[in-house]
Amino acid sequence: MPDLSKDIKAYTQQNGLIAPHSVVLVAVSGGADSISLLHILDGIKAEWPFALHIAHLNHQLRPNAQQDAEFVADIAHKLKVPVTIDTSDILERAKTEKRSIEDAARQSRRAFLRHTAENIGASRVALGHTQSDQVETILFRLLRGTSTTGLAGIRPITDNFWIRPLLETTRLQVESYTKHHQLSYCTDETNKDTRFARNKIRHQLLPHLKAHFAPQIEGALTRLGRIAKDEDAYLENLSRKALQKATLYSANRKIILDVKRIFGYHISLQRRLIKKALFGLDIGENAVTFEVIDRLQNCLNQTQAHVEISGDVSALRTQGLFILSRPCPPFNVPIHLSGKTSFPIQNAQIIAKQYASTQAPLIIPGDAYTVLFDAEQMPKSLHIRQMRSGDRFCPFGIDGTQKVSKLLRNLKIPRNLRGEIPVLVGDNQILWVLGLRRSTFAPVTSKTKQILQLIFEGGWQRMITHPEMR
Repeated sequence: MPDLSKDIKAYTQQNGLIAPHSVVLVAVSGGADSISLLHILDGIKAEWPFALHIAHLNHQLRPNAQQDAEFVADIAHKLKVPVTIDTSDILERAKTEKRSIEDAARQSRRAFLRHTAENIGASRVALGHTQSDQVETILFRLLRGTSTTGLAGIRPITDNFWIRPLLETTRLQVESYTKHHQLSYCTDETNKDTRFARNKIRHQLLPHLKAHFAPQIEGALTRLGRIAKDEDAYLENLSRKALQKATLYSANRKIILDVKRIFGYHISLQRRLIKKALFGLDIGENAVTFEVIDRLQNCLNQTQAHVEISGDVSALRTQGLFILSRPCPPFNVPIHLSGKTSFPIQNAQIIAKQYASTQAPLIIPGDAYTVLFDAEQMPKSLHIRQMRSGDRFCPFGIDGTQKVSKLLRNLKIPRNLRGEIPVLVGDNQILWVLGLRRSTFAPVTSKTKQILQLIFEGGWQRMITHPEMR
């Protein structure tokens, strides 16, 4: 038979799946695919070289699940490869988290493999997905409805962590390999259970399509996946550059985009740009559906609109801006009266300095990011917090008090940015709306002896000074 080990080694090297002198964790269920993968990697590791470690998770879904775990432990002993075996109650997790059994098993397996890899210092986890799995995945996604990214199917490497050396090896080749090398493996009877969608595709739909419509369907779907992968990579590169050009401001919980820039791109890039922006907010991939992108696209096409995407994600179209954001958690941070104080909003910080009024000529700051106070009149305790509903203060240059919200409206600060405006508070008074307006409290006069200088730096300052923001 053809030397499958040689082909797998070449495929692994071409795709940069395994680095020399690294540790690779091999996920071994005990089935033919994972046993073949383990046998092949064990055979080529010496000439590379790299080290192996086996991992097996007992899902407790079948009567003989414990026997599978013992089988894997025995294989590890014979190969003299270290092994980690653990158990997870998949049925209980599915029930508690209201997931399907398939999804609960996958989540548990991935978590176990990541944890094990961290513990042993493995840089990659090798999975036994084959070309046959690839074909089933592409067909399943095609039936469900997907994008070019979905049609690309399973990748040889994802997250620079999960690797699939058998991805261009068919299930028939794997079976031939096990026979040729007389490898024993476990048979999972649940793989024949057509109540599961993937098994129904494998045992019913694919054979039917092959017999009645497309005898070469596996090759055709594989080619489709390769073409889609190449085109997806090209479009991903374009959308990454487009997002960079359209981004006016970006922090961990907020991205502000230039609408004119976005409209300069084709609709396909607009969708990808929006999707990548959402990922920049650390939103889970499963939450970014086509329906979500479509709602955001409709919001973008209006002159003024606000959309709630989920419990904590919103989009605002206003003043030539498209703002995607997640609310910043509440904070109330004491300010050091000398040195730097960081606070959890848009990478911001306050730099405080005190000096005698006779120490240097008095220079009135020319912007709202540096303020001077009479230090002797200031409260002993100062805090930075977010603006709250009903907040009032005495703006410098205006008689009487004013709602902070009115100031923000007058300054045309977009609505879903207002709740994150930081304010300096002392003795329950707002002394400074950072980056926008100070109060009349503790002004520096000719009688001032000690000056407190506060400088506001960080992402928020960069955001509200951008021309498109005002």
